[in-house]
Amino acid sequence: LLNLKTTPDAMPYFKSQKSIDLFTKQGVFSKVEVETRTEIMMEEYNNTLHFEMLTMLEMAKQEILPACLKYTKFVTDDIASKKAIGLNAPKETETAQKLTALTEDLMVKIDELEAATAIPGDLDVFGVGMYYKDTVIPAMEALRATADTLETLVSKEYWPMPTYTELLY
Repeated sequence: LLNLKTTPDAMPYFKSQKSIDLFTKQGVFSKVEVETRTEIMMEEYNNTLHFEMLTMLEMAKQEILPACLKYTKFVTDDIASKKAIGLNAPKETETAQKLTALTEDLMVKIDELEAATAIPGDLDVFGVGMYYKDTVIPAMEALRATADTLETLVSKEYWPMPTYTELLY
């Protein structure tokens, strides 16, 4: 048996001649029904990923990024006030540097995912599915990885949604 891990990889086999012969022989579907169902399933896959991508962008831009910026400002203001009275805060400075670098990375990942939303217009429904699989999903995974790392650094008072710990316990 084939080990096909994604819908775009599997759909061509659903409408293969071997599958069509099996479906028609057993009276399950006609050839047209198999082809139509395959296209409908791909459209559903594409639409689902499209909405997930847009939701992720909205969450990242309107919730996660502002929270990271506010928390970084809080940390840097605290460092500045300590330095103003002659105190050194090397660990807080290190945390501020991490937050800044990760927030910058988050912004880059947001831009990359936004760029991936421009789906080439010359693709059929199966080409769009492969584009989502090969371009959009990796961009979403990269954005998610950065956001997950930031979640571990940003204070829960600033984080706009339940953390994994809060969801589990």
